[in-house]
Amino acid sequence: MALSLLIVLVVIGVSAAAPELTRLRDYDWFRRWVTTLSERLELNALWTHGLGLLISVGLPVLAVLVVYNLLAGAIFGLIGLLLSAVILYYSWGPRDLDADVADLVTATDPELRQRALTALGADDDISKPADRVELVFHQALKRWFGVLFWFVIFGPAAALGFRLIQLFADSAGFAGKLPQPQADAARRMYEALAWIPAQAMTWALALAGDFNAVSKAWREHHASHGQGLLHLDLGFLTATGMACIEYDDVDEVEGGNPRELVAEQALQLVWRVLVVWLTVLAVIVLARLLG
Repeated sequence: MALSLLIVLVVIGVSAAAPELTRLRDYDWFRRWVTTLSERLELNALWTHGLGLLISVGLPVLAVLVVYNLLAGAIFGLIGLLLSAVILYYSWGPRDLDADVADLVTATDPELRQRALTALGADDDISKPADRVELVFHQALKRWFGVLFWFVIFGPAAALGFRLIQLFADSAGFAGKLPQPQADAARRMYEALAWIPAQAMTWALALAGDFNAVSKAWREHHASHGQGLLHLDLGFLTATGMACIEYDDVDEVEGGNPRELVAEQALQLVWRVLVVWLTVLAVIVLARLLG
């Protein structure tokens, strides 16, 4: 666990200090891999079923797991440490969230604004500040927290697995290479894998922000949608993020509070959530060392 914390800190530091290195997070190999499988297994019953994910995602993840287990102990564990850091860095992002939000906040014309929104995953020119909060929180879940959670729990192969599933679930360019049942299975699996990190984000936000407001928003979201706590809808992330935004009416931000600044405020909140996560992880490490 202590080594995991060290690796996480190194990856976060490198990502923040050298955003230009995001170009190394290239997943074209994965697109080519899936395209090749689709061409060769087009009529195979397993490939056209949701279980085809065991091939498209499972085989690359299994390969990483095998290589890691074979080399992890080499040179007194240094190779394993290096591999973990490289895989986590590769799985992080892939884009730089801080840079994308900064591009949105500083956009000076509609074209630049739309380009920034597209980089954050928006399909259309969204107009409400609440939409900005949703973009930032969900992108933070996809780029940071989902990868971080599964890395700490199950190691580097799990972090890569989350990223590959997320690419299928979130990118038409990847999902379009799959049979529809497999693409649907990828979306459901992403929601399942993202649910626990999203819940952990919510309660870290409660600790880092307004506990009463966040818990109230979390309860009201589930109550208003008639959902049980185990429902995989991740909309509570937006509701709880909105509870910490410092506007009386975030749907009617005018004048000195342009809607783009809501995204900047949301980014500050997710950084505070990340600090809470790292603090909790550090406390666990310290407790184990002292125990």
